Amino acid sequence: MDKKFLEEVNKILLAEKDILTNKPSLDGSIDGTGDDVDEIQGKILALVQSKLSEREQDRLRKIDMALKRIEEDCFGVCGECSEDIDPKRLMFNPAFITCIACSEKLERLKKQHG
Repeated sequence: MDKKFLEEVNKILLAEKDILTNKPSLDGSIDGTGDDVDEIQGKILALVQSKLSEREQDRLRKIDMALKRIEEDCFGVCGECSEDIDPKRLMFNPAFITCIACSEKLERLKKQHG
């Protein structure tokens, strides 16, 4: 991969990681004097926060993996066929680890066995 491209992707990944790690959390607590509706709303807020946190943790894990691949000089190489992944695909989502062809093949296999 081109060094300038890798630097740009690294910068994007670090910025996204910074946003996710410094994001303020929602407070799902409720006022103790609230009624049943307040209690339900508090539980809904806690559930939403939990789901967001799971997605954010997954995204952070993928960002860390992409940053590690950049360090190890294997970023942008398909994990299935070892061909280069299209830079446009990586700009769309730097965490992709397969090229389009292999991704489609894996998706077809998943549907057949799923």
